[in-house]
Amino acid sequence: MRKLLLCLAFSLALAGLVSGVATAQGLNAEKNDELSRPKDYSNDSSVGSRPGPPRVPQITEDFEGGTPPAGLAMPWITNDYEGNGIVWDSQFGPYCGEADNWTGNASPGSGDFACVSSDIIGILDFDTDLWTESYDYCGASNSALLFAANYQNFANEDFFQVDWSTDGGGTWNNLLTWNEDHGGFRADPGEDVNLATAPAEGVPSVWYRFYYWDPAPDDWEWYIEIDDMVLDADGVIAVPGQGACGGPAASGNQLAFLALLLILGGAAFVMLRSRTA
Repeated sequence: MRKLLLCLAFSLALAGLVSGVATAQGLNAEKNDELSRPKDYSNDSSVGSRPGPPRVPQITEDFEGGTPPAGLAMPWITNDYEGNGIVWDSQFGPYCGEADNWTGNASPGSGDFACVSSDIIGILDFDTDLWTESYDYCGASNSALLFAANYQNFANEDFFQVDWSTDGGGTWNNLLTWNEDHGGFRADPGEDVNLATAPAEGVPSVWYRFYYWDPAPDDWEWYIEIDDMVLDADGVIAVPGQGACGGPAASGNQLAFLALLLILGGAAFVMLRSRTA
């Protein structure tokens, strides 16, 4: 009986292995076939770029210190919503592994970068994002988010997004969605991205995230690489508490109430002075 159970277990394991190999071979054939097709950029969705010449960079991140970066006031964070260990990492990290930096456009990308490679991992579901720290946009105008990227999509199944939040990630507003290739396949050129961020201006706490995910099961896609992120603007983009806001912005009602208190306090002071004179 024991030998029979062992034989049955071995047969099931072998069948699973054969099935997995067959699936992988089938996907590899599909992926190789896709590489021979022309690239399709028709599924782009993004806000407009910020017009005009580049401003002085306010915040820069080149990922040379690793991923997620330490940040200025607080660390960036990365999340694994599927729980499979597939998260944003640096070049040559345990869950990245892409061999080089292909984000360069006018010139080849260089140094470390942030990336996720589903292709290196194999057939595992992935849903991961990389959050920046929070920034104070109260003193900023004519602002933009810029970065270099190389994104390879498989069969329009996976997505790369850039989103922004004003409530610590409770809700996200979309700036960019890609569902097709951008840049050369494991080769230069990459693509320079320029996104206008006017809605963030005047807000005391703004987060950005880079989001890579696939809604289908048994995911096995290609990769996303990003590098050389820049936040620039006229005026100042600062760490919360150090910018023009210096903390949460007061509402109109709060400001009116404070003004009333000052008026009443002034009137009371004048009356007290007149009585004691």
